Amino acid sequence: MMPRHEHLLVVEDDDFSQELIALYLRKAGFTELTVATDGRQALELAKSRSFDLVLLDLNLPRISGTEVLRRLRKEGFLTDTPVIVTSAISNMEETILSLDLGAEDYLPKPFNPLLLRTRIAAGLEKKRLRDQEQAFIHQINAEREKSERLLLNVLPAAIAERLKQRYPGLRFKMYIGAVGMGGVRIAGAGVRGEEVPGAGD
Repeated sequence: MMPRHEHLLVVEDDDFSQELIALYLRKAGFTELTVATDGRQALELAKSRSFDLVLLDLNLPRISGTEVLRRLRKEGFLTDTPVIVTSAISNMEETILSLDLGAEDYLPKPFNPLLLRTRIAAGLEKKRLRDQEQAFIHQINAEREKSERLLLNVLPAAIAERLKQRYPGLRFKMYIGAVGMGGVRIAGAGVRGEEVPGAGD
């Protein structure tokens, strides 16, 4: 099994379940595992470190798993991190509440090893795609800001603003060219527009 380098937070108070989960995950190639044994410790870890996925038991001492999820979402932590909640089938009310609070998925106890690996892999893939989308949006915004700065440096402000309003989907780049006139080469500079993918959407 190829090693996986995603960092997972496992929140589970039962020693046997902890060992079982760690065994299943290590067999699946995960080596970066952090374990919290109660709700308060889970809150502290989630606020102080970055994780790629959280496996959260709902029946925890001190602070319940549902309350952990509620506080983290309210305070802006783990907003982009998939949380998979685990619980006995009899605890469906808390499970549904946790999904309403933003949990990505649900795993019933006792664990099925194949289902555990599949749900975690699916959650990590969704996170990878979300991260990719955010990186693309950030790149588009950076290009747009660069384009606006270029326009203001090259053109009068009134003309630059008029171009931005008329062609909102264009990204402007500096170009330098040279033309020959009677044996004399004259250099010139200006801007040209290129359409930004998705800018007009």
